[in-house]
Amino acid sequence: AHPTTKVSGTLTNDRVEHACVYLNQRGVGTDVKLEPGRSYIIMPSTFEPDVDLDLVLEVYADEDIVMERLEEPVTVSTKGAWSVANDTAGGCMNHPATHWSKNPQWFFTAPPCGGPLSVSLTQEVAPGGTLHHAGLKVYKVSSDQRLIADPQDESALLLNTPITNAPTIGDVVDTQPGASYIVHPFSFEPGKEASFVLTLAGREAPAGGAPVPASEVRALVAAGKWVGLTAGGSPNNRGTWRNSPQFLLEVSAPGSVTLTLSTLVPNT
Repeated sequence: AHPTTKVSGTLTNDRVEHACVYLNQRGVGTDVKLEPGRSYIIMPSTFEPDVDLDLVLEVYADEDIVMERLEEPVTVSTKGAWSVANDTAGGCMNHPATHWSKNPQWFFTAPPCGGPLSVSLTQEVAPGGTLHHAGLKVYKVSSDQRLIADPQDESALLLNTPITNAPTIGDVVDTQPGASYIVHPFSFEPGKEASFVLTLAGREAPAGGAPVPASEVRALVAAGKWVGLTAGGSPNNRGTWRNSPQFLLEVSAPGSVTLTLSTLVPNT
């Protein structure tokens, strides 16, 4: 998609087409081979922050080129946290015993224009504090879905950032106009507590504003086990399948229900 706002998110090596060497002189230049039909973003910078300077950017080519200054993105943010007391510090999917689905999840609707949208998470850490290794997933969902049922559904997964202890993690997703998405931030290890800021940035604000926390969804948890006679197997086992645990579920009004099932593997 043709970018209309500044790049944001985590600047990983796979997103960088070319980088110049920083030099202590009035001007720098470089030659870059680019592919036709693609859009590129040029980001001049000083090595250190807080350096006030005027700049002139010039581009020379033997073919017709177009260059324009990108707009500041429209940004919305909301705060969240991984908390042991609130049972929202489940860790990543490597830790099924702590139930990854207890991590905060956030629902948002893409703006009417759709297009690139930056999704990022910034940990709020006091000076001298520890940044946890964390990751961020974004899923495309139906408009009435508020929780992720299958975290490994590759058809729904749009973004899966590397797990890192950087202050800010994230990337850009290409959204469809008015489509619905869920953001799933997680720490790598369970039981890690931290406050964070979830930020969306693009040409337009998401419909409805900031993401809605999935904690607003009513949730029930039931425990059980397959053991002895209750390990009846699937309906393919006609004589025993009815012995498996069964649970009664009732709803007070029509609506969508998300079911998740996790198994605990005993230590060996």
